[in-house]
Amino acid sequence: MRRGNRLSCYRCKRKGATVGCEVESCQKSYHYPCAVQDGAHNVEDNIEEKYTVYCQKHNPELTGEVAAG
Repeated sequence: MRRGNRLSCYRCKRKGATVGCEVESCQKSYHYPCAVQDGAHNVEDNIEEKYTVYCQKHNPELTGEVAAG
């Protein structure tokens, strides 16, 4: 979360509480509402307590595969 507080949101350009696209080479980071507005794919794993975001370009539902970069 510390890193996310320094990064700017891809959509609104403001800093604070961002989460980045799961693809390591992708530079897009979002606030949760901005991710939804931008069409990013959000995955919540309640068992492992993990929250994952994929930008539109790397969305595995659109690409039909697990995003690799």
